[in-house]
Amino acid sequence: MKSHLLLLGIILLFNFSCNPQQKEYQKAENLSVLLQSIDQNQNLHDLNKILDNEIVVYIPDALPIYSKEAAMDLFEFLWAQNKSNSNIAYNLESKSIVENAITEKGIYNYLDENKQKKEIPYTIVGYKKHEQRIIREIIYDNAKKPIIELPKPTGKYKVGQSTKYYENTKSNRPLTFQIWYPGLEQTKENIPFQSTAEAKAISDFQGWPLFHNSFMMLMNSHSMKDINVVPNMAFPILIYNHGYGGATRVYQTVCEDLASHGYIVVSLGHKEESAYLLKEDGSVMKYSPTNAFYAKRAPEINNQAIGIEQSVILNSNNLKEIKQAYQKLVELSPLHTESVNLWCMDTKEVILKLKDINNNDKHLKGSFDFNTMGIFGHSVGGATAGELSRTTTFKAGINIDGFQFGNLIHSQLKIPFLFISSNEEGERYLRISPFAEASASETYHAIIKGFSHSSFSDLQLFSPNGAKDIELQRDLILSFFDKYLKNTEVNLPKALNKHNNLRIKKLNKSNSEE
Repeated sequence: MKSHLLLLGIILLFNFSCNPQQKEYQKAENLSVLLQSIDQNQNLHDLNKILDNEIVVYIPDALPIYSKEAAMDLFEFLWAQNKSNSNIAYNLESKSIVENAITEKGIYNYLDENKQKKEIPYTIVGYKKHEQRIIREIIYDNAKKPIIELPKPTGKYKVGQSTKYYENTKSNRPLTFQIWYPGLEQTKENIPFQSTAEAKAISDFQGWPLFHNSFMMLMNSHSMKDINVVPNMAFPILIYNHGYGGATRVYQTVCEDLASHGYIVVSLGHKEESAYLLKEDGSVMKYSPTNAFYAKRAPEINNQAIGIEQSVILNSNNLKEIKQAYQKLVELSPLHTESVNLWCMDTKEVILKLKDINNNDKHLKGSFDFNTMGIFGHSVGGATAGELSRTTTFKAGINIDGFQFGNLIHSQLKIPFLFISSNEEGERYLRISPFAEASASETYHAIIKGFSHSSFSDLQLFSPNGAKDIELQRDLILSFFDKYLKNTEVNLPKALNKHNNLRIKKLNKSNSEE
C-alpha cells in the first residue's frame, strides 16, 4: 500500500487555479470551456452535472482515476491545495463530433510546484445527452495506458469464487469468507478485482481519498462468480487469514493460482479487525481503525518495550536471546494474543460452515477434502496459522512475515511448517529458530530480499518488480502445500532456485539445510 502514496505526490504537481470565466458553462458548446469554467470557479455542484458516472481521468505516472465520485474527490482535493491561482487554461485546438460523441484536444496550462508555467496536451472525451454535455474521459499529457491485468492463474482449472456471510453464529461474531475453487468453464464473465463498495471501504479505513485506489474498480479478476465446482473430486482445503486491518480479497493473485492447481482456498474476515466484511449481496460491513476494539490495540503497536524485543527477533542470531525475546513479546502483548485466539475461533467455526456447504451448496457440494487441510496467513494471520499448527487439524501451515503472537512459544509445531520473512535491508528479518528447535515436524525458513512487510498482498503487483514478486509468492506457497498436502516429490530449495532474491532452508534441531 505504501507504493501508492506516490500517487498523491504526483497529483500535487497539478496546481489548478481559479479565474472567473465570462461564458457560463451551461451555455458553452465546448467541453473544454465547461471544464475550465467549473475548474476555475471550484464549483463541485456543477462538476457533478457534467461528469459521467463511469468517467476515467488519466494523469502522468499514476494509475487511472475511475468513477464520478473519485473524479470529484480528485478535483476537490486539488482545489483544497490551491486556493488562488490565475494561470489555468484549457486552450482548445481541435474538436471532432461523431453522432453524439465528442472529442476535444488542446493544451492545458498550469503552474507547477515551483510556480513555473507549464503546458501539456489534454484530451477530453464526452457526449451530448439531450441539451447537456457529459465528460466521460480526461487525459492529461497523453497519459492513457492499458488497465493493469492481474497475472493469470497457472494451473489447469478455471477458477470459481463464492462469498459467504453469516450473521447469527455460535460465537456471536459475524463471519464472512470468500472461497476460490476449481471450477467448470462457463460463459460467465470474470468478477471485478474490487467492487465500488470495497474500494470505498478500503479508502475510508486507510484515510485515503477515493481517487487513491479507484483504479481497482476498473480491473477484473480471473474468477467467475458461483460457477459449478469440478465434479466427482474432493480437493484439499487451504484456510487463509489476512493481516491486521486487511480484507478477505487482499491476496487474490495467490488464491486464484492455488485454486487453479486444485485447491479450495478460503479467506476469512474478522469482526472489527478487518477493514470491512463482504456480504453475499456485494454490500459491505465497514469498520474504522477508530473503533474501540481496534484502537485499544494501538498502545501495544507503539509500545517501546515491545519494539526492543522485536528488534532482537529481527537482528539476533543467538537462539537463547531470540527465544527470550519472543517470550517477553508475548508477555507484553496480551491483546495481540487475544486477537490470535479470536481468529483461531473464527477459523474453527468457518470449518464447521464449510462442512455444511459441502453437504448442501448447489455449486460446491461434495468438493471438500476435510482430511487434507492447510493453514496460512499474513502478519497476525500468520501468527494464527502458527497457533493452529500446535495440533494436527491441519496437515501443513505457513506464517507469512508475522511475529508469532500466541502460545506457540510455550508449545511446539506438530505439522510441517514454513515461516516466510521479508528482508528489506541488510540481515534484518524475522528469526524463527526457537520454533524450529522445538518443532515435532519439518520446519522451513524462507527469506525474501527486497520484500517489506506490506509486499505480501495484491498491491505488490503495482511495484516495479510486481509481476515477478507475485510469481515468487505463488511458487513458494504452492510448492510447499503440494509437497505436504499432495505428497509431491519436491526439494523446495532446488525447486525455487530460479528466484534469486529467495533463500530457503529446511531446519531441524541442528539447523541444517535440506
